[in-house]
Amino acid sequence: MAIDLSVTPGELEYQATQCFIGKTYKVFLGYRGATALGVGSTVGQWEAVEVAAANGYEAQEGTIAAGAYSSERTRYELGAINASFTGTGEGFTYDTVVVAIEGRTYPHSVRLYAEPQSLQSGSSAGFSIQLAQDD
Repeated sequence: MAIDLSVTPGELEYQATQCFIGKTYKVFLGYRGATALGVGSTVGQWEAVEVAAANGYEAQEGTIAAGAYSSERTRYELGAINASFTGTGEGFTYDTVVVAIEGRTYPHSVRLYAEPQSLQSGSSAGFSIQLAQDD
């Protein structure tokens, strides 16, 4: 006989606390070009192709905040991570956005663009990343 079980909101909050809350994060841009980097690559491999800290580029770092259970989405949603990058001078080019969480070998998530993205002087790109613990 099969039993249908649901993970409780309290358990999802506990898991989020153990995995994310209070941990530091780093959102950074990379330029992988013709390399074979992909979703299975390590944080160290991504950091090796991180955009150089020049022309306005600077990785965004912070601490993951607690959130709340969303009964509408049936998941525990942590505080959103907002990262903004602005080009100055000659600007910079990227083709990947990486979200890394302290102490992890692999990134939490990556966005791989098919074509390079450029931020010229005065141009900005913002990213809002919603971390969630779901069953």
